Amino acid sequence: MNESFRSRIDKFIFPQDVTPTPELPILDTPFKVRTHRLFNLYGLEYAHTPKSLVREIKTTAFQKPDKWYAQDCFGNSSQSTIKVERDQIEVYKEYVALPNSYPMLLVADQPDRICDTVVVGQHCRFPSHDVAYMNQILRFARQNLLMYYVTIYDGKSEGSYLTATNQTQLILAKGTMRILMKNLLRIRGN
Repeated sequence: MNESFRSRIDKFIFPQDVTPTPELPILDTPFKVRTHRLFNLYGLEYAHTPKSLVREIKTTAFQKPDKWYAQDCFGNSSQSTIKVERDQIEVYKEYVALPNSYPMLLVADQPDRICDTVVVGQHCRFPSHDVAYMNQILRFARQNLLMYYVTIYDGKSEGSYLTATNQTQLILAKGTMRILMKNLLRIRGN
């Protein structure tokens, strides 16, 4: 039997349950996540439960000298803090339960599912490192023949490549995103 080059690459790089983007199920609700939040999702893969991750995020927010961020996320009352924690734990539990073939929507500098859980969310509209991380993901995908597994919308043309802007969206399977998360952490030095 003569296997194609693409199928040999697929078997070498991906676990069996990772799905190329053209074969992803068409859903109205892919799991939407800001690119900088991939580090939190990676933590769920190896170090945290949803509850411990949210507690660490909350602790970090309240330890910052400027309390504006903590109030923007968790509000000013214990009731609002408990509600945000509970809602975020549910979002992270949902992520953990998703199969590797589930479509993920990576966005840059746009509100995501976690932003939907916070009290005010003004910080969710501020520029972050999302565009830089997204460009690192795209560069890795191009260098490792993974662009077949990533669909890019609203990219900026630079030569023969598309690069990310704050309007860019990437659609890919959860399993593909997990592979890209590992690489992004390696690039970042964590």
